[in-house]
Amino acid sequence: WYRDAAARTAAYERDLLEATRARLRSAEDYIRCQMLIAEPLVHRMRPFLPAGRARILEVGCGTGGMSLYLASQGFEVTAVDREQYDPEALEAARAFSRRESIRLDLNLADGAALPFREGTYDAVVCGNVVEHLEDPHGTLAEIYRVLVPGGVAFVDFPLFHSPYGGHINDVVKIPWF
Repeated sequence: WYRDAAARTAAYERDLLEATRARLRSAEDYIRCQMLIAEPLVHRMRPFLPAGRARILEVGCGTGGMSLYLASQGFEVTAVDREQYDPEALEAARAFSRRESIRLDLNLADGAALPFREGTYDAVVCGNVVEHLEDPHGTLAEIYRVLVPGGVAFVDFPLFHSPYGGHINDVVKIPWF
């Protein structure tokens, strides 16, 4: 088992390195890179999700790679972004979703004012978003509001002013670049 796991890990790391290098070529390449990054998250999430088709919300989806991967794994996924940084991101996600026949509900919405009923989602994913928010407390309160009782939020954010902050840790290994 260990040898197979090591081979899978090595192959994943090679694929991820190649996808990281290619991610700026096109929106599709960026989405494919995000989908690879999402793969280990799904394995970590599964023990915390209800059996069956869990309902997941991604807040701050950008081009939607994380949500697209989650949806491709059988989850019922809704994704929101407010298009602050890239006005073409949601359309890129929609186009990829249609082309690959991945069912994904994409919405233009602010995380601090989510347009969903209380207790709608089994899990909420919010990765590399909090450090960009105007109202992080409001967004976290909204994430809590839309979770079912006992639901789980997976919130990940880099310390922007840390040695590997600024979303460059996969490119430049020089602290505070």
